[in-house]
Amino acid sequence: MDKRIFKMLELVISGHAGQFRKWTVGEQMPYHIHPIRCWRRYLFVTPVPLFEEECAMLGHDLFEDTAVTPADVANIAGKETVDIIHELTFPTSAPEWEGRPRAEKRKVEWEHLKKIRPRTRRLKMIDRWDNLDGMANPSTPLKMLAKYVDETDTLLQICESADYTIAEYVRAEQDILRRYLKEKNFSLRN
Repeated sequence: MDKRIFKMLELVISGHAGQFRKWTVGEQMPYHIHPIRCWRRYLFVTPVPLFEEECAMLGHDLFEDTAVTPADVANIAGKETVDIIHELTFPTSAPEWEGRPRAEKRKVEWEHLKKIRPRTRRLKMIDRWDNLDGMANPSTPLKMLAKYVDETDTLLQICESADYTIAEYVRAEQDILRRYLKEKNFSLRN
């Protein structure tokens, strides 16, 4: 394994220090667990992992959630990794989008996904796969869970051609959550 991966791990852990995942049961989960799990999923579904993609999977939330800069990432992992992370970062994560309606944001996000490279769409699906898995607990508000599960259909319509196997893993996670919502007799139409 390239030793720079360990430097990237250090950057992710320090960059997300003090941040926690939403909707966890019991003790708060440090946020850096999410990008590490995404990286592990990437390794699981990628026969020949590429260094830049590994680093981008680890760093995919750095530019929107931390003070880590593109230069910090480039010093460890190079410009291509920075470019991939920029593609993974929705334009709606910028401060000027705060407080705007979810539907307006999603429209821009879906258009953004249509423009990014297939390799980056693979990574976006892995991120969604882990997010769905992380939301599978009783502390996630049912309305938020139902919206996220439904929005995943659109994400898959745009991204699945990049990797049908990853899309099937995402769908499997989606199905589990749909069954959970059905057991709770919850629908967005309630």
